[in-house]
Amino acid sequence: MSDPVSEHISLHKINDTNEYNSLLKELSAYKYALDEASIVAITNQKGEITYVNSNFCKISGYSEAELIGQDHRIINSNYHPKAFIQQLWRTIAAGKTWKGEIRNKARDGHFYWVDTTIVPFLDENGKPYQYVAIRSDITERKLIQNRVEERERFIEAVTDNIPAMVAYWSSERYCLFANIAYRSWFDKTAQEMDGIHMSELIQDEKLQKAELWISKVLEGKTQTFERELAKSGKPTIYTHTQYVPDIQDGQVKGFYSLVFDITDLKKAMDDSNSKSLEISSILERISDGFIALDKNQCFIYVNKQLEKMIHRQADSLIGKNIWEVFPEAVGSGTYLGMQQVIATNEYAIVEDYYAPLKLWQENGIYPSENGFALFVRDISKRKEEEHRLKLMESVITNTEDSVVITAVSDVPGKFPEIVYANKAFCTLSGYTREEVIGMTPNILHGPKTDKVEINRIMEFMRSKRPCEAVLLHYKKSGQAYWVDFSVSPVRNDKGEHTHWIAIQRDVTRRKQDELRESLLSEISKVFHSENLMQAILSGVLYKLVSFGNFKLAEIWLVSTDQLKINLTAKFATAEVALEFYRNSEHIRSFSFGHGLPGKVWEARGPVYWSEIDESDNFLRREAAKLSGIRSAYGVPLVHNGSTIGVLMVGMDYDHEHGESFLSLLTSISSLLGDEIRRKQLEQELEQIFNYAPDVIVTAGTDGYFKKVNPATLKLLEYTEEEVLSTPYMSFVHQDDYDSTLAQMEAVQQGSPVFYFENRVVSKSGKIKCLAWTATPGSEEGLLFCVAKDLTERKLQSEQFREISWIQSHVVRAPLARIMGIVSLMRGDDLSEEEKTEMLSHLETAADDLNNVIAQITMLSKNGDLEP
Repeated sequence: MSDPVSEHISLHKINDTNEYNSLLKELSAYKYALDEASIVAITNQKGEITYVNSNFCKISGYSEAELIGQDHRIINSNYHPKAFIQQLWRTIAAGKTWKGEIRNKARDGHFYWVDTTIVPFLDENGKPYQYVAIRSDITERKLIQNRVEERERFIEAVTDNIPAMVAYWSSERYCLFANIAYRSWFDKTAQEMDGIHMSELIQDEKLQKAELWISKVLEGKTQTFERELAKSGKPTIYTHTQYVPDIQDGQVKGFYSLVFDITDLKKAMDDSNSKSLEISSILERISDGFIALDKNQCFIYVNKQLEKMIHRQADSLIGKNIWEVFPEAVGSGTYLGMQQVIATNEYAIVEDYYAPLKLWQENGIYPSENGFALFVRDISKRKEEEHRLKLMESVITNTEDSVVITAVSDVPGKFPEIVYANKAFCTLSGYTREEVIGMTPNILHGPKTDKVEINRIMEFMRSKRPCEAVLLHYKKSGQAYWVDFSVSPVRNDKGEHTHWIAIQRDVTRRKQDELRESLLSEISKVFHSENLMQAILSGVLYKLVSFGNFKLAEIWLVSTDQLKINLTAKFATAEVALEFYRNSEHIRSFSFGHGLPGKVWEARGPVYWSEIDESDNFLRREAAKLSGIRSAYGVPLVHNGSTIGVLMVGMDYDHEHGESFLSLLTSISSLLGDEIRRKQLEQELEQIFNYAPDVIVTAGTDGYFKKVNPATLKLLEYTEEEVLSTPYMSFVHQDDYDSTLAQMEAVQQGSPVFYFENRVVSKSGKIKCLAWTATPGSEEGLLFCVAKDLTERKLQSEQFREISWIQSHVVRAPLARIMGIVSLMRGDDLSEEEKTEMLSHLETAADDLNNVIAQITMLSKNGDLEP
């Protein structure tokens, strides 16, 4: 790559070679220094990088070859708004230098900050032809700056919420920080306080009075004092003030001003002499115990509330040292707090437990010029409550039930945010506590969660009432599970509704058992419908897909010859059906051991395949990939120990289920195996019933047919309605009535009849001869009867006898004449005239024989002979 400095010089005409070499050397030195100290890049007018130095490559992580020809979008961090970048380009395109700070993104993904100066190089027309960007790495400075800003925000948040006025003053008396309370007292905004001089804020005479404390604190000595603060329009307050020096490297840079409002306490102490009765009344009415100690820590006052706490009278305490009265408290938190107050002359608040009285106290120890004031608050109940809450938290944390606590939502129709979740909840849901805090319970809801039940729960919560429900929830992994939960409002000691607590128990197994029984019942109902097998199986698969949140389900049945297993029924959700079956329509059967159905047939047990959209074993993988099917289960359909088919379900997720899921599929497959075989037999029997040429009827002991097949209707020539509404003995020939009745009575008594003949009369009057087999049915009051039509056989037998008579009597006469004529014609002594006459007689005899044969043929066809 050429040197950009030399290129720039070559654009200018320099006549003196020495001058040129000197200038080139000087510029090269500048370039070397610039390359060593800065991050340098040069781009052309289009923004394409034409030069980068090693520092640019080092900080960006890109090589020079990777950068040349690219624009600066290669290191764009997307941190700056478009307006920022547009303003930058407008500036340099106008021939002006641009300066600013930019956050870039290195090749490895980390961010870095650079202080950037972009200088446009102008041609003779004043138009930029290239841009030189000189940068310095300020990442560390920005990180420090961010930390400082975060620290300032933290300090500001803390100081704005403590019950004191807080400010920081420089050694030159300029305000560098003031909290809300401080600004509020002086009616100033944060901007007005920033940098204000103390003389602009405090009147001269008051500033002169404070100068003694200020000069001491600037010498590095903490100052503690009490004073009045007065301001126009505000009540005068009495304050306890501390000036704390800010010492850095041995130098006092400034000081902190902490001002506590002790107006009430000070008034009480100032008026102690003149208003002792009033002070005593006040101290006697407060709920806290109060002790006044002199500088030697001896009792000078005890209120009645403290007498009740320690079961001692004030008279027995006055003048005595507190640690002599309570030697067991030496070394306690209160004792150490007192020592701290004595050492620092600053108040302290400590919590302490006094075992002899089983008393938890919160003691506020305040120093004064004459001693100490102690406010003693009995916090035993609070501690008991804290202990109880800790025990409760321990129970909640370690219970096997899921516990979730939420805030209270002010938005109608919106669940409140989760503020606590125990370990059991995290284990059950798969979420960590950090993931759910701040979220709402909606993260547990999914496509099968009952929306009506959700609305019912929200209605109860809206009216701040407890409620119970059973809901389908979803784990982080997407797996569904059932919970039986109760949600109750939590109220504080004021009766205010502050939180909700929900206790959940995993009832997946119980619910699955209930749903399984319901599903099996529904499947049985489908099989007992009058639909054909295809429609029945499709209905079963629809219910199965809806129940199990599957994407598709199929039933494959083994062929009669046991050589193939064929796709018999299928059902898929709308978004899956089109893609999956459109791309696998040609695959309708598998041989033993091939494909998932064939593998299940071979294994005679459940088979699970994952990642079927990538597996070569799954022959329909392309269809699975297009439709989003990730895994599949196959279970055998078994009847009487034999595999008659396979049930297959497909899912859009890829994890193996547990025992309960397999138990459900096994139960379903067992039921399907029995029901399919039963339905197959039922339909086979129905086909036999409908298409058999023999008479098949079900008769009742009440004398009426209950069911007749089409062959029966054809034989009797009546409609089904006519046959079923007519007593069946009405169809019997009168000559066979008694014998038929006797046979039917025998069957009704439980004795099957394997063969008897009778005749029935059709609607047109034809007499039909039938051979019957009858047996009592399993259902009381029913008889099953089958009859074969013997009419043709009987008729053919009678025709045969008549034809035999014709052959033996009628055929002989013309046949004898023919034979006699043929014998005479063999002679040689016949004249031509006699031969002609003989031929005429032969013709006549042949015609007679032909007529007889025609009669026999007609008899065979019509069953009758003409006289």
